[in-house]
Amino acid sequence: MRVNRITKFAALLLTAALAAAVARGASPLGGLYVTTEPLEAGIYVNGELKGVSPCGIPDVGQGNVEVAAVKQGFAPAKQTVEVKGGRTIEVHLALTRLAQVGSIAVTVEPPGARVEIDRIPAGRTPCVVLNVRTGTHRVVVSEEGYRPMQTTATVAAGEQYVLRGRLEPIDRQASQDTPPVDLENLGKLDPADVPGVEYLPEEIAFEPVRNLIADRRYDDALRALEEMPDEDKTRYALRAARERGIIHRIRRAVETAHDQLRKSKGKECVLPLRIGFRLTGTLVDVTDTEVVINASGTDRAISLGRISADELVRLASQELDPGEPANREAFALLYAAEEEFEKAYEQLRAAAGQGYDITAGLSYVDAEHLWAAAVEKDGGAALTRSGDRRRSPKLSGTQGPVRVLLDGHRGEAPANPGTFLPADRFAVKQLTGPFEAAHAESADVLVVLDGGPGRPVAPYDRQEVQRIMDFIHNGGGLVFIGSSRPADDADPFEPLLRWCSILVRPDRLLVAQGAPQAYPRQYALAYPVYGSRHLVASGVRSVVFPISSPSLRVFGRSWALLRASRYVASESTRKVSPILAAGGAYGQGRFVVFAAMPLLNKSSFSGSPFSVNDADAMLRNSVLWAAGATAQ
Repeated sequence: MRVNRITKFAALLLTAALAAAVARGASPLGGLYVTTEPLEAGIYVNGELKGVSPCGIPDVGQGNVEVAAVKQGFAPAKQTVEVKGGRTIEVHLALTRLAQVGSIAVTVEPPGARVEIDRIPAGRTPCVVLNVRTGTHRVVVSEEGYRPMQTTATVAAGEQYVLRGRLEPIDRQASQDTPPVDLENLGKLDPADVPGVEYLPEEIAFEPVRNLIADRRYDDALRALEEMPDEDKTRYALRAARERGIIHRIRRAVETAHDQLRKSKGKECVLPLRIGFRLTGTLVDVTDTEVVINASGTDRAISLGRISADELVRLASQELDPGEPANREAFALLYAAEEEFEKAYEQLRAAAGQGYDITAGLSYVDAEHLWAAAVEKDGGAALTRSGDRRRSPKLSGTQGPVRVLLDGHRGEAPANPGTFLPADRFAVKQLTGPFEAAHAESADVLVVLDGGPGRPVAPYDRQEVQRIMDFIHNGGGLVFIGSSRPADDADPFEPLLRWCSILVRPDRLLVAQGAPQAYPRQYALAYPVYGSRHLVASGVRSVVFPISSPSLRVFGRSWALLRASRYVASESTRKVSPILAAGGAYGQGRFVVFAAMPLLNKSSFSGSPFSVNDADAMLRNSVLWAAGATAQ
């Protein structure tokens, strides 16, 4: 009641003052008196801060004005009102409380330095950025003549993160020799600074665009930016604008490479592909989408999108001077879009060493690097949360069993695949020859079993790997189960696994001397990397592998699913628990790779304190997840 009386009295005083001004012949201005619920909100008129509520604002020009109220922990409220000369307009704004938000205060010197949070301008120092979502955010403070400060800020609900410090001035005399970024630590990412994907809403919003850029479908990527939800368009308007510019720069480099490739028409050439193969033959034609090569008397057409990024950079460099810093930055963007971050940072280092401002390119590369690390940390959970985007279209609306094609001609298939592929859930057929395009129409998942040592194994040739790639990209699934032998130079599956961004380490596992006495020395116990968060590991506690199993190295489009226990190491890497299973996604499909066949025969584990029942579940879940179905 007392507040209402004060409000009315203040409004009357303001009206009287305005009336007196009009009587003296002053300009016919109006006034505002703004109250809010709750009180003490910042009041803005046409974007300019005027005070804290309750707030009287005299000398407001006639016409429509926008009045806004902002307060930490509440959604902003605004209202458009008409101001008339000699009158005071009372405005009341009710703010809605927000959950899971905090704030970031930046007091970095010098005053007036630019602040960006998650690549969006947030003001100039000193400033307080309100209503920042909880989680980890990337903060950049920069000013001309100073080295930029780049860090991460973890915001808790209802709390304020304070960033203090001072930007380091750049020595003008040595500016040509001293780049404005820390080149030594460029690209280094502390695992402790990698957030979960749920704390990167902006990156989740741009994931469809990111996938299209990685597939080199640049027109579709630009279209995806236009088709983003209106809320995301508004919230990430600046990011979308930058993304368009990046897409155009990457496309220019790629199209320049294609133009150079056309000049070699009719000549012998060696064309490195993204999957690690080299295609050799006479270049017959280069269209807007395909390269036609005559290899061994056969005109074979491949997609332009399958040429390696290294080859694109080499070709583009014939026209775009590779020593020009701006071109180096463009090549860095291309490498980052395809998750080749070491090469991206190498290009940026070279450009920065020439005195070039790499701030814009570094911002993009760092963001892509952080997102890739977050996806790996979450075990690919981000790729499963979005639902249909990563689900196999073959299973949409289908109630029948999952159609499994079991590749037995590579080695000896299990006599009873029903151990982990029960007939009531899976329809299993044996593959007796190479995987052909026709098989893609009759299968949801291809399960490959390595034959193991001493067994004749037919290698995967280039054409067959290409057919498997197309099968996965169009929504099929792959589950590869290795043998208990390390890979060697003649490993027939190496091209396929390399395409999956997975390498088999050529060394064996070791049980640490400090392992408990009860730990069976002939086995390696493995645990889900991220518990039950990923569908493949749903309900799985532990899985047991032979100690003779090799381990996996994952990069690019893959992430770890199973790691050996802390008592197990590999011969070459003793400080990090070896990866024994990994997964990934490509196009609309998915794949899972096991370093070896986990133990399925429970009798072989009699007397051991460890259970192997979970091996069946994880193999079954892997096939289901690869098929786009729900793990059980």
